[in-house]
Amino acid sequence: MTFEHGGVKYKREYFVSYPDQLAVVRLTTSEPGKLSFFVSTAQVGGLKGNYQVSDAATGHLTLTSKVSDNNLKAEMQLRLSNRGGALVSDSANLRVKNADEVVIVMTTGTNYANSYPSYRGEDPHERLTKRVNQAQALGFETLRQRHIEDHQGLFGRVASMWVAPCRLSPRTNQ
Repeated sequence: MTFEHGGVKYKREYFVSYPDQLAVVRLTTSEPGKLSFFVSTAQVGGLKGNYQVSDAATGHLTLTSKVSDNNLKAEMQLRLSNRGGALVSDSANLRVKNADEVVIVMTTGTNYANSYPSYRGEDPHERLTKRVNQAQALGFETLRQRHIEDHQGLFGRVASMWVAPCRLSPRTNQ
């Protein structure tokens, strides 16, 4: 998606990657230093005991909660990297100031496991931390290429099939 504001062109690119199990956003502008915004998390209904941690040095934001009625653990992690500008944090927000480009990777998970009677598995924190760190190390272009290859493997199959031409002839009324 692209748009223009105040003579500056902004571009937003989004995709959700099955191979990497995360959502990816890249924000760019036509002029340096024109990206300024903040990223925050909020608890949704039915969750309790959430806490938020952000770290400007790594661009990391974490939200953890439990489902109110069954104590299922839920967690969201976000990792932000900027080119140009500055990244500042407090306990709940990451603020981008005057960046040229920003890439955000985000993932979620729970401790659900399909095992009777508890239906609980391991805490998702380490798994999610590893996922966002690996994604940031791979970079936007590699993540996008992996996503495209995965998508084409599923949805590009029709292109390789032979399709017989069909000929339409006018219908005659007799």
